[in-house]
Amino acid sequence: MDLSSLDNEIKQEVALNINTLLVNRCITKPGVSVSKSEQLCLAKCTDRYLNAFQVVSTAFFSVAQQLQDMQDSEDVV
Repeated sequence: MDLSSLDNEIKQEVALNINTLLVNRCITKPGVSVSKSEQLCLAKCTDRYLNAFQVVSTAFFSVAQQLQDMQDSEDVV
């Protein structure tokens, strides 16, 4: 699997996880509309989740790229 495919797969997983996590955490009284406090919770939690995800994914892809580069250099020799 190349890094681009992995990136797309991870983005899909993040979208699914964020929906589940945020709805369970922020929507306390399901109904026809979302309250102001629920909207605020959704916004704050989304920001936190995406910031944390970006840190982790940047580190992951950096390591993955280093491993790929090492493997490529071994294949040349």
